[in-house]
This record gives sequence, C-alpha cells and structure tokens, in this order.
Amino acid sequence: MTEKRIIFISMIMITAVLAITGCGKNGDSILPDSEVSVRRENKGMTSEEIAELYRDIYESTAAPSGNVDISATPSNNRLPVIRQIVDRLGSYGYAAIDTENQNQLNMVNPGLIEDFCRKAEEHQEASATLFSIMENLGFIRFDFVTSEELEGGVNITRSVLSWIDGMPRVTDEYSYNAAVWEYTKEGYLFFEENTPVAYDGPTGYTAVRVKPLEEECRELNRRYILPVGYGANNMFVMDWSEENFGELNFYDLFHLLYPLVYRKNTPYELTVDGAEYRVPEMEFEHVIMTYFHIDENTLRSSTIYLPDEKCYEYHARGFLTYGKSPNTPYPEVVSRKENADGTITLTVNAVWPQRYLGRAMCSEVVIRPLENGGFQYVSNCVIDFPEDWRTE
Repeated sequence: MTEKRIIFISMIMITAVLAITGCGKNGDSILPDSEVSVRRENKGMTSEEIAELYRDIYESTAAPSGNVDISATPSNNRLPVIRQIVDRLGSYGYAAIDTENQNQLNMVNPGLIEDFCRKAEEHQEASATLFSIMENLGFIRFDFVTSEELEGGVNITRSVLSWIDGMPRVTDEYSYNAAVWEYTKEGYLFFEENTPVAYDGPTGYTAVRVKPLEEECRELNRRYILPVGYGANNMFVMDWSEENFGELNFYDLFHLLYPLVYRKNTPYELTVDGAEYRVPEMEFEHVIMTYFHIDENTLRSSTIYLPDEKCYEYHARGFLTYGKSPNTPYPEVVSRKENADGTITLTVNAVWPQRYLGRAMCSEVVIRPLENGGFQYVSNCVIDFPEDWRTE
C-alpha cells in the first residue's frame, strides 16, 4: 500500500473520530430556455407558496397526522418522491436537487447555478436560488447573491422549510458570507460558512453536483458501491483482486454486508471500546461468500478461524474507530464499461465535501453480476490521487 493511500485511509478515520466518463443522460434544463427565462426565479413567491406547488405530492406521502414519518420509510424508498418534487420545482423554472450533501439526483435547471458561478468568478452582479429537498419533504433554500463589491465573494441566505401538521412553515433562516465558494472541473459546487472552533453542531459545508450524471451510473452506484462506501472499511481505497485479496479487511465487510444478506441488523453490535464475538463458520462464510468468489481456506487464512469451535473470532470496531461520520467521503460512479467476460468495470470517484474535492481519489471497481440477480466484487484498483488532493 502506497504512502498516499495510507494517508487517505487515515484521514477518513481521523475525520470520523473528530466528528463522533461517460455519463450525461439528463439535459441541462427540464424546460426549454425560452420558457425558463419566463418562469425562472419567481421572486415574489415565498417559501411557503413554493411548497404549495407540490402539496399534492406531499399529501400522497404524509400520514393522517399531516407529517411524513421519515423513520418509517427507508431512504431509498423516499428518493422517487423526492425526485417528483425536484422535477415539479424544475417545471416552474427553479434549480433544485435532493437532500443536502447526498447528490443522488441530477439537478434540474443547472444552467441557473452555472451562470451564477460564472458571474461570481467575473465579479459581476448576480443572484440565484437553489432548493434542496429534504427527506421529510421540506426543503433547504439557498439564496445566492454576488456583486462587483464582493469581488467574487458570495452572500448566502439559508432557510429551512418544514411541513408542520400539514402546513409549510419556515423554521430557520440566516445569512452569511461564504468562507469557501468553489466550483470544480468535476461539476461540483462547494460552499461553506465559518463555524466556531470546537463547534459540534451540523457541518458548515455543502456539496452540490451541478453537472448531470447518467442515471444508469447513479443506479450502479446505489446498487454496488454506496452500500459499502468509504467508512469503516478499506475495500475501495486499496488494490486487491480475487487472485490476491491483500490486506482487505473481511471483518469490516462482514459488519457492512450482514444486513444485506440476512435483511436485518447485525446481532454483533458495536461497543464503546469494541467487542469480541464468536461467529459460527457457516454464518460468517455465507455473508462473505455471497459477495466474493473466495474459498474457505483463503478466507480462514485472512482472518482468525478457530477450527475446534468451528467459528471465527470477530473483533468488532469501537465507536471511536468506526470510521463513519458526516465528514466521510462518499463514492460516485462516473462511468461504466462492460467487459468480454461478463463483468462490469465502474470508475468511482471519492467526493470529499469537507475538503472541497469532487475527486479526492479515483478507483476502478470490477463487479460480476450473477444469474440469480446477485453480484460479486471482483477487484479494486486505485488509479488516481490528484496533485491537489489535500492531506492537511
């Protein structure tokens, strides 16, 4: 493992402890340019009035109490509803995306934001509004303003609208001058507000993908890459293959993949300092072998196997070393390639909002789809650490 890869893994872990090419299906706008110019930025409309534009969508999801119980609905099941709301706001000429910092849907009317970014860079006067639809089907509204006097700086008004007893209400609003405003070549907009030292509230940064990705790339990411991600494991940040699994940590993968195999939470719970468990061999091997083409001897030699007890000694991570936090980078599939042997090669970028990087690193992940509808991870090859990747 190279020094840079070790630094990358270490930065993910440190961040968590402190916090306790080929894709472009959707167009730049869901409306013709002429119609957007007429309907864009209905400045006379309040946030409550804008929420009323999609009341029918909200009410089709809300409980009799008039509120959406997000704890009762898995996140992926809410995405189609959020997509409907994003598209509805887009049809009225607004720029809109899904939940803040998740970037699972293409922005509608991204040209509005691209135009604002260009004018800010040129120190021109401009304004724009962006809506981020939250999982409770309210939204965060960002009103951007820049001018010649701000010299490329941007003033941001951030307001939150929530549905309370079936009625839309603005519950929070404040303004700040962006401490960071950066639009990257990967098509990401990063902006951040200053937060006090040792502040333990919500993160002060926002990452917004402006340029679209092909929907198939997004679906492949949700199916194959996001369930594992970069937190609490090393699968996508080091080189390995079926011929040589190297330092791949199968204990971490057991914890992450167990719910996918058994459709329930793992019974081997995390504790403050970590815990030791005895996992029956059939149970441990079933989880790992569902997603990897690996034989018993190879798996047992890569772990602590207790033959007399026919079990694996499993040391679960502690809370302080779990390696997941709001600051953890997240993966994004940006292209795909079908191989002659039936496998698929996915090019995956690590997006690191905390460090304003749309490509903190890049790897090629090979997936083998199976006839039964399942799949196996075949290999990972890290191919790029950009020169401007930050390690401080």
